[in-house]
Amino acid sequence: MNSNNYESSRNDKNFKVSTTNKSQKPSREEKSSEKIKENSINSLEAINKLSIDAVFINLKIFSRIKKYDKLCFSGDSLEIDNRYVAFIRRWLSDDDRSKSIEYINAIIQRVFIIVDETYNNEKNKSITGKDINKASPFREENSNLLQRFSIELTNTMTGLENLEKTYDDDSLIKSNLDLIMDKIKIRIDKINKLLKIHI
Repeated sequence: MNSNNYESSRNDKNFKVSTTNKSQKPSREEKSSEKIKENSINSLEAINKLSIDAVFINLKIFSRIKKYDKLCFSGDSLEIDNRYVAFIRRWLSDDDRSKSIEYINAIIQRVFIIVDETYNNEKNKSITGKDINKASPFREENSNLLQRFSIELTNTMTGLENLEKTYDDDSLIKSNLDLIMDKIKIRIDKINKLLKIHI
């Protein structure tokens, strides 16, 4: 009986030592996971600072998505993944469908912020009679910029519908894409009403 108690207390000590060592030194997997999360956060922060041209590039990429295309994140934009052995590379770089949706949503939110800023600039210009941001005679007019956004968002809808077909078996991803597309439709309608155009 005493030998059983001794064995039990020795096993408890070993367990405590092994758990203490694990908490002090993270494994490779934990380090890799932390690095991926850090890169993801940095990428999302980069999206929030995209210029108007970079946003248009992303919208054009979205419009080119075909059925069964997958996406990967590169720099400050999503790309259609045409890499050799794409599924292995996507797994190694942690590019999965939920991350793609997160990036798409962040880019679309950036579009909405730019559209709102452009509209507010136009509104202020009409109230005061002055263009606050007039820096160059070659600067694009607010109404032209809003019209371009309306056109590119309409084209984006086609690509997102194709992406939705790609993930036809995943109801969560489809629901997220539906939500994003609903927001885009509402924004397109608002822009078109403001500009009184019909595309």
